[in-house]
Amino acid sequence: MAVVAGMLTGLWFVAREPARALRREHVTEQTRAALVDGLARYLAQHGTYPAEPFLSGGELAALLVDAGCLDALPLNPTTNQPFGTVDLEDDPFFYASSETADSYTLEVL
Repeated sequence: MAVVAGMLTGLWFVAREPARALRREHVTEQTRAALVDGLARYLAQHGTYPAEPFLSGGELAALLVDAGCLDALPLNPTTNQPFGTVDLEDDPFFYASSETADSYTLEVL
């Protein structure tokens, strides 16, 4: 009986992995959309994008919240917690602006 219970538990954990991956993908897309929307608001208010050679997703989100371009910090898809509550190592986003801050790159690592 313990062997069967162990096998069922193992199958349950294996079956959850695709659901976790789908959830992470969904949160990543929601967060990316929130950051892009915040960047559009920033551009409308300031005439340029944030002039930063490099920002993590959490740093970008904090900048956009401070500028009034986002209402709240979006979720970090790696931790499923709002940005700013974990180390930068867990941040999958990378932001960089052009030298003139008229364009930007937002990548998911």
